[in-house]
Amino acid sequence: GPDEGGNGPSVSDALVLQMEAEGGAITALAEMDDRLLIFKESAVYQLAGNGPTPDGANQFDQPARLTAVVGAIDPRSVIKTPQGVMFKSNRGIYTVSQGGGLVYSGAGIETYNVDTVVGACVMESLEEVRFATSQGHTLVYFYGIPDDKGIGRWTVFTGQLAVDCIVWNGTYVYLA
Repeated sequence: GPDEGGNGPSVSDALVLQMEAEGGAITALAEMDDRLLIFKESAVYQLAGNGPTPDGANQFDQPARLTAVVGAIDPRSVIKTPQGVMFKSNRGIYTVSQGGGLVYSGAGIETYNVDTVVGACVMESLEEVRFATSQGHTLVYFYGIPDDKGIGRWTVFTGQLAVDCIVWNGTYVYLA
């Protein structure tokens, strides 16, 4: 509630983190285990630490850059999966693995790199991730049976012109 001066709750200035300018503006955030992933258009960072103490002191580490080669170009393409966090970059679909490494996951669908991802959903019961696009393609990544490099396989559904998607009562639904 308000303090004696009538001021409401506020965020301490100590919790503001400075990000380097390289990589452009922040495009998306995602949590993975005990880390926060910070995506820029051409960079990915991770933030770890204990966070603020009750008195507002910041105990986060400085964001550490994982890569300065690719980043998320659209927050709608960022999705947490059992393998890590997948995202669409200017160079295709990548995954930040649980261990913090960067994996190029999109080799099987490079033809669709020009598509605009408008939503991403995890279908846990089918062990797949679906990326809906505004071009009518749904890019389906099967993570349940990875190859020897740990990469799953892809298939593409067509005729699904979408503006977003969601898993609703266990069923994949896209908004046309």
